[in-house]
Amino acid sequence: MEKDLEKKIKEEEIQDEDEMVIADMSLVRKRRAFLPDRIRHEDRLMSGGGESDLQLSDEETKWAILGTLKAALLIGGAYDIRMGAIILLMVILFKNFG
Repeated sequence: MEKDLEKKIKEEEIQDEDEMVIADMSLVRKRRAFLPDRIRHEDRLMSGGGESDLQLSDEETKWAILGTLKAALLIGGAYDIRMGAIILLMVILFKNFG
């Protein structure tokens, strides 16, 4: 008796889960892989891309740009130092063994 009741409850839970909507995909359009369509302005606004509500003063904009440039130079510098070390190592190895 108890097993039948548990089985019936489980089946009802599964049935309830099957009827739930997990994600509404009605607004999603299929995109072509080759020669994709241009993204329409309405689609860009719906996806959250494009225009921003962020309002910066001229001074804040200048410092944001300088901070971005500083980060790019630091990352680029790390690659330059590493490549320089590799080239130096190759020169030393080829000079001694070549």
